[in-house]
Amino acid sequence: MMPLSRLRVGVVLVLTLAITTGLAGPVAQKQQPVPTFRSSSSVVIVNVSVKRGNRPVSGLGEADFTVTDNGVAQHVERVSFEQVPIDATIVIDVSGSTAAIVDDIRDDTNRILALLRPIDRARVLVIDTGVYQLLALQSISSRVSLPREPMIGGMSSVRDAILAGLITHSDPERRRLVVALTDADDTKSITEASSIYEVARRSDSVLHIVVMKAPFGAMPVAPPGDAARAWSRPQQTPEERKLLFDTAVLTGGAVHGATTDDVVTHKVNAVDTFKKVFEEFRQSYVLQYQPENVPGNGWHELAVSVKGVDAKGVRARKGYFAGGN
Repeated sequence: MMPLSRLRVGVVLVLTLAITTGLAGPVAQKQQPVPTFRSSSSVVIVNVSVKRGNRPVSGLGEADFTVTDNGVAQHVERVSFEQVPIDATIVIDVSGSTAAIVDDIRDDTNRILALLRPIDRARVLVIDTGVYQLLALQSISSRVSLPREPMIGGMSSVRDAILAGLITHSDPERRRLVVALTDADDTKSITEASSIYEVARRSDSVLHIVVMKAPFGAMPVAPPGDAARAWSRPQQTPEERKLLFDTAVLTGGAVHGATTDDVVTHKVNAVDTFKKVFEEFRQSYVLQYQPENVPGNGWHELAVSVKGVDAKGVRARKGYFAGGN
């Protein structure tokens, strides 16, 4: 059996083929439904972050929220403000293009782990020529830190790693957060951007991408041996990059930092960014309703608004799948 510490891209290949060949539906039907978005009783639960300026808005009730499901207004039956355990997946980029800031990324990740609560769990996935798991999912304590194993610094399997981060075992008692620290320059993934988007529509994880760039002029480290001559993808298109970032927004997350391939003149503070993301995530409202006057199966577009709060201050998932496909 392959050890947990090495989550190779063969897993990603199987999942990608399942999606692109239409096998994802039957596979998903054999598994337990994701309670956050699908259930036999047709109850839909949506996590909603509400902020006015930079501060969370408290004290809201059912009458303050408006929810539409495929354009049809729904009756919000329950609103709660819950703090539940969180499973956080941190995806870090150690590929050649980030070689000049790998130590910064490692140190930032250790500080991020220290921000989590004892009730939370975390795992760390690594973006390199392949994808592997540096830290297995585990409860957080002050003693948790990244192993000091060498970082190879090869090519970039960004989408493969994010895909692996989005696919987790569903647990209705926990919420799932994925934060990727990467320059988002993919040179190796076998996963297409469109496949990531489709997986995100079926996942109950919230994805945030923190775009971290090496200083201008920094030279990437050449990967050792045959890795330097390994197959690489065609240059990533602006459309592929945008679709990856759209995936984060779809899940109710966001992109932090530069959203284009332009040179970054300022350094993104990954720790402060994660702290804000984590605080927002754990202080979200949980809305519950039973869909009415909408088809039972397929993709449902969601829109959530809050009385007296600007639309920019309301963040929620953009939709969910009901039934099979």
